[in-house]
Amino acid sequence: MGRAPSFNQHQIDKRLMELFWFSGVDSVSARDISKGTGLMLGSLYNHYGNRDDMLVAALRFYIDEVIQKRIEKYLAIKEPRFFEYLWTAVEPILESRGQHTCFLIHSRESQGYRSSIVSKEIVRGLELIREGYSAGVKNLCGSSSSIRLLVNQIFSFHLGLLIFTQTTKSKSNVKDLIRANLRAFNLEQKGTST
Repeated sequence: MGRAPSFNQHQIDKRLMELFWFSGVDSVSARDISKGTGLMLGSLYNHYGNRDDMLVAALRFYIDEVIQKRIEKYLAIKEPRFFEYLWTAVEPILESRGQHTCFLIHSRESQGYRSSIVSKEIVRGLELIREGYSAGVKNLCGSSSSIRLLVNQIFSFHLGLLIFTQTTKSKSNVKDLIRANLRAFNLEQKGTST
């Protein structure tokens, strides 16, 4: 029986996320991973299995530690504000030090659907975001038959906003776009502030 890993799993998963996200999923070499985590390749492959499993661990870290915590913080507010939630998703991109976009989007663009385990994790993260919007819309608007359509519209806007943010560095343009779309969704007065 092999000995138990003598490294901090949480820290290694975080470091894997940073390596894949900041350097690019397809650009990170095995040597980069070894150097970035401080672990020998044999230990990494022995623990994770393969590169896809390392990427899945990085995506899980991102989903559980970044997205989930952002949603929990957003929903803990008595009156969630869509503007602030959308802004927290794109502000790091505008301030980026190498981040291209949301790690889920970045991984999907880089990885495509070559790996079903990676694809499943990306879908899990996107569904979590959609569920967060659904809970927020229900908190603000109550239950109605049009909630699902509104949630889908906000979610689609969120994804488009992440892509748009890659092409601009103008905070005012992004804020104006968020405000305009919240007005179009009739959510300007419900859960928005500037």
